[in-house]
Amino acid sequence: MSAGNGLWSLLLAALLLRLFFFQPYYLPPDALDYLNSWDGLTAGYAPDIIRFVRLGMTLPMILLGWLGGGNHLIYYLYIFTTSLGTVWLCHRLALQWGDRQAALLAGALIALVPMEVVYGSVLLPDVPLSFFALCAFYLTGKAAERERGGPLLTFAAGIFIGLAYTCKVTGLFFLPSATVQAYWQRRRLLPALALVAGVGLVIAGEILVLRLWLDEWHVRIAETLGYALGSKGNYAHVDRTLGWWLGQIGFKLGAMFWGAHLPTTALILVVPHLVLWALWRSRRVVLPAGSWWLLAWGGVYVGQQLLLSTIEQEPRLLQAALPYCAVLIGLVFASDWQGWHWGWRWAIGVVATVLAFVGSVAFWGTHAPSAGAVQSLLAEFKGLAKSGEKAVVDSPSDYIHCLAYYGGLQTTKWNPAAGPITHWAFIHNGYTAKSDPVSAPADMRMQLDAKNKSPIWPVYGWLEFLPGVGDASRAVLYRRPQATPADP
Repeated sequence: MSAGNGLWSLLLAALLLRLFFFQPYYLPPDALDYLNSWDGLTAGYAPDIIRFVRLGMTLPMILLGWLGGGNHLIYYLYIFTTSLGTVWLCHRLALQWGDRQAALLAGALIALVPMEVVYGSVLLPDVPLSFFALCAFYLTGKAAERERGGPLLTFAAGIFIGLAYTCKVTGLFFLPSATVQAYWQRRRLLPALALVAGVGLVIAGEILVLRLWLDEWHVRIAETLGYALGSKGNYAHVDRTLGWWLGQIGFKLGAMFWGAHLPTTALILVVPHLVLWALWRSRRVVLPAGSWWLLAWGGVYVGQQLLLSTIEQEPRLLQAALPYCAVLIGLVFASDWQGWHWGWRWAIGVVATVLAFVGSVAFWGTHAPSAGAVQSLLAEFKGLAKSGEKAVVDSPSDYIHCLAYYGGLQTTKWNPAAGPITHWAFIHNGYTAKSDPVSAPADMRMQLDAKNKSPIWPVYGWLEFLPGVGDASRAVLYRRPQATPADP
């Protein structure tokens, strides 16, 4: 099999996996904000401005919504494309520094690892961030090969780091490694300055666009600083002693290496262990000098996630480091892989595929109840919107307000002057806060009661394990009776 044929096989396998675990109605709160981007940025309906000002998500969502006429599935083209682009770049980088076996190993790892499979089909910014940063890494390395045009390539790399930043501010953590690499490759200052200029151009453009759009200044770096300092986030009110910081770092290390946090362990499988093994093995493997920058880019990103313990302990925050890990693993183990008997290679490949599939199934089953509840409730909202009936939705959940607005309805939160409340809705025991169903207004009647159990519920019973969230979800919709011409 040629390198080209192997790449197309990897891309097809990656696409099929992402389609198999695709749940278009699994919409985390971030995703709903992105789907409401246009009105969120222009009409003042912004319950969480930190999401709306992520232009790396809002602008593509607005463009795709316009091209697709609001078709819900069209938005996922952005995520699928950048996810497959990451697979392509990992294959390309490993082939550039190694051989066909290295490229296939690197590409297969990033195509199969559950974190990439699960989040490769969710409307969240981590996959685009990872792709744009990897484009920057590729271009920065290419600049070293050009006697002329190197500064132009590093300028383009800076643009891509800026694009990663527009997805999430953490994209800027790639800038120090990129700047040092741009200078070090030729010991010239101009490529490094060009790279910084590319990043600065994107940041300046973002500030100006948001100023024109919102009629106020937004400097996302300053706004996000509150999370790093602990005035926002999950740990805003804890006593941040040295012991607490070390404890958080220890917990995250445990999540990566010995199962202290099962979601992280299942999503990244044994990739961290393979990285350590690859570093140990690299003492005997001669790697191209340029490939060692993988450690700088990936290592700095993992390091900042370990240190910034005031932000939530979310497994996907490590996702942007996975491509560098995959390429390093592919380069180091390619010679061993080639030397093994074909039977061993097939056996390892099958085991790795099964483990990746099981890890992905675990998260697919966990997300499915929430996705089912959202689909049921959104269908009701869109039905009300199409009927032309006066419908004003209320709920104790900001999430439901965002969902109802996306469905085309008025909500009391986003339009307090819409009129009297006609409907009340909530999702119970999914990925929104739990609430007592009797808290709906007493004069309302239930219109929808959709209960969804996880497809892997029998597995929970067999394991005698009941997760706190993700096992079942329930969508409820109440309606206040209204007089109609058909009423007596």
